[in-house]
Formats: sequence, structure tokens, C-alpha cells
Amino acid sequence: MLEKVNPSHPDKLCDRIAGALVDLAFTQVADPRIAVEVLLGHGICHIIVETDISLSIFEVTAAVERIAGKVAVDYVEVAQDSHLARNQEHGFRCGDNGIFRGVPVTAEQKKLTGIAKDIYGLFIAGLSPLAIAKKLTDAGIPSPTGREKWYEGTVRSILKNEKYKGCALQ
Repeated sequence: MLEKVNPSHPDKLCDRIAGALVDLAFTQVADPRIAVEVLLGHGICHIIVETDISLSIFEVTAAVERIAGKVAVDYVEVAQDSHLARNQEHGFRCGDNGIFRGVPVTAEQKKLTGIAKDIYGLFIAGLSPLAIAKKLTDAGIPSPTGREKWYEGTVRSILKNEKYKGCALQ
């Protein structure tokens, strides 16, 4: 099943902000321990970070503005809970949506990742979104909505989607 939500939906923006803050932590240390919760609405972005490092409020604010625009930022950083820290001692981390590092992805996730890589590979090779849509349709690959036919707009939206582009990890 594929989720179809506008990339500007507040929940998606919150996910992108959380990812950006985790990435900031990785610029400071090789293996940070960090958990981020973000609530966005009514002109304010509330962020609580539980971590073993300290993030710059200026970098946090810049990340929020880059992703969500000019909103007030309410940022709270607390030390990581000692019980949680012990649970993560052996390299296992729980990321957004409960995905653990080191745990294999499902066959469906692998297939979808391969399709996204193919789309970007074809685009980088110079094919237009229309030509890519035709190739996918001809190959019998179902579209994200499960249809047999791919449309140029669908390919364009994948090429622009921050989740696929990697911008959610900047």
C-alpha cells in the first residue's frame, strides 16, 4: 500500500524537520543517539529532542525555515533517558515509523526502491518524464495507485518528492 499525501501536509513537514535534525546530529558525531518529536501548526513549530549531543538553535531554526517557511520555533532539548540509551548499546536504533537499522526491508519495499531508482536513472540518462512513464507502462510495472498505466505527472511528482530526492535527509 502506498501513502498518498500532499508533501506540504503538516505531518509530512514534521517528518522532514525531524529527519533534518537527525542529519544535523550526524554532522556532529558519527553515531548520535537522538529522538525527535515535531508538532507544526498555527504558525509555530514545537520540537522536543531527546539526545546525547546538543544541536545549535540557529541550525535548528534554519532547518525549520527551509522546510516549513517562516514560523516561530519552540525548541526543547533534553538528555537522553538512561534506559533508552542502554537499549541502544549494540548498534540497534529505532527510526521514524519503527524501522530498525540492520533489519531487512520487505520484498515490497525493495521493489518500490528499485522502481524509484530506475525512474531517477532514466531521468539522469536524459529521458523525459513522459518517456519514463511510457517505459514503466510498457514494462507492466503498476503505478503507485495500482493502475497499469503511468502518467507523466506521476513520474514528475516522484522526481520532485523530497522523500525520493533525499532532501528530507539534508
